[in-house]
Amino acid sequence: MTQHGQPAPHPVTHVVFDLGGVLLSHVRTWREAHERTAVPWDDHFDTVEFLESSRDSVMAHMAGRLTPEEWYATMETLTAGRLRAEHARAVLEAWLYEDYPGVADLIDDIHAAGRVTATLSNTNPVHWEQALAISEALRRVQHQHASHLLGAVKPDREIFEVFERTTGFAREGIVFFDDLEENVAGARAAGWRAEHIDPLGNPAEQLRTYLGRYGVFE
Repeated sequence: MTQHGQPAPHPVTHVVFDLGGVLLSHVRTWREAHERTAVPWDDHFDTVEFLESSRDSVMAHMAGRLTPEEWYATMETLTAGRLRAEHARAVLEAWLYEDYPGVADLIDDIHAAGRVTATLSNTNPVHWEQALAISEALRRVQHQHASHLLGAVKPDREIFEVFERTTGFAREGIVFFDDLEENVAGARAAGWRAEHIDPLGNPAEQLRTYLGRYGVFE
């Protein structure tokens, strides 16, 4: 019991990470990814219309309801050919950079403290395979889970519940980190402890500070 007579919070036993923006750096906009390719630019891709019209297909791709090939074709259709399927593929494949400094070592320290690690990322098959090749941090994580493998996406409550059923982790012992506030809010609504990470700051330092506050290294 605490000094105020309330039950002490359950200790953190499982540390769960989003991938992009928390462990692994990536582009923040379609334009930034586009600039890493030889695909001709079209100002249409900077419009609200493009973002809104493509959102459902992006979410379906991340939920595993569209294969990458189906998504490329869908993007060509949605843009009336302004973005050809092969160009959609090139831009998608230009999305990821590398691990943030210090995150792989942080994961080792979490394991040394006797805690379990996992990922819960909104992603797609292309980015997932790239991340497994690029990210030493992801390879060190003990339980690797992603939206397209679970058939649901953040911030929907469903993905947090599917994750719990799949892993057997008790929500009371989880702390979750994500770079999007809406996903942090979704996790909290599902009964998880969750914290926001600023990808433009120092993610490893932010993570270590939060984990220290939660007593993970004690």
